Amino acid sequence: MKVKLQHLLPRHPRKGQSLVELALSLMLLLILLAGVSDIGRLMFYYLSMRDAVQEGAAYASVYPKHCTQIVERVWSAMNDNSVQVFVTIDGTTSCVAASETTQACSGHSVQIQAIQPQFRLATPIIGTFIGAQSLRLQTKITGTILRPPCQ
Repeated sequence: MKVKLQHLLPRHPRKGQSLVELALSLMLLLILLAGVSDIGRLMFYYLSMRDAVQEGAAYASVYPKHCTQIVERVWSAMNDNSVQVFVTIDGTTSCVAASETTQACSGHSVQIQAIQPQFRLATPIIGTFIGAQSLRLQTKITGTILRPPCQ
């Protein structure tokens, strides 16, 4: 007596295949989505940092001797006091020292630099790929001092 094996086997032997494919592809899509959100945060923060430095450079081109106000202007434009701000007037790294000399006058250059040494990433999976959970961001703007006139 022969028994037909067709009736004993399930009709759709690959029923779980689509579920496994969905799980694998969904995992990849979620990792990509997390990376895109981190890159979006990074770009937003960098652009706001650059805009704040431009605001500081515009203020410094008119009031180059007001060193603390320049730094406060950058901080208030960013709403973040953890950013390190450096003001350089005509190559002198100390804004206070330059404003005591004749360097802080029209025609000379002013450079504002902002550095965020620890921009934290939101997703740990991205940090695994780049080797760190934080990034160092910096931006620099150079402008020309418009006033006061040199004597």
